[in-house]
Amino acid sequence: MDEIATHVRTLQIGDALSKTAAAEALAELAYCDEENEALIAEAGGIEPLIHLLRDGSAEAKTMAARALDNLAYFNDANQILIAEAGGVPPLVDLLRNGIRYGKANWKQPASRAPSQHFTHCLVVYRLLTE
Repeated sequence: MDEIATHVRTLQIGDALSKTAAAEALAELAYCDEENEALIAEAGGIEPLIHLLRDGSAEAKTMAARALDNLAYFNDANQILIAEAGGVPPLVDLLRNGIRYGKANWKQPASRAPSQHFTHCLVVYRLLTE
């Protein structure tokens, strides 16, 4: 899919604002879509998302975590790829320390924030215990 390749390329070479938007777009594309989850991984999207999770702004980290969560949720292959690419330490750091505006604020409506935080914890737990 050209759209996915474009977003992955933006994660690799775009400016900070473009990278955040690309991570958000990939998060949306991966949400409950197994085909897109696989396509994003095949396009090389996991490593730049992890890089953004480590070094991005608070908003970028939120979008990268959301994208990785959507890629990994009930997807064993992507969970392994995320772990192999070094994604567990920055996710654990994010869970321990939160983002500048708070651990449970994942830029979701207030009604979704606690469940989204739980989902991130679940993904990290599964990665650490496998």
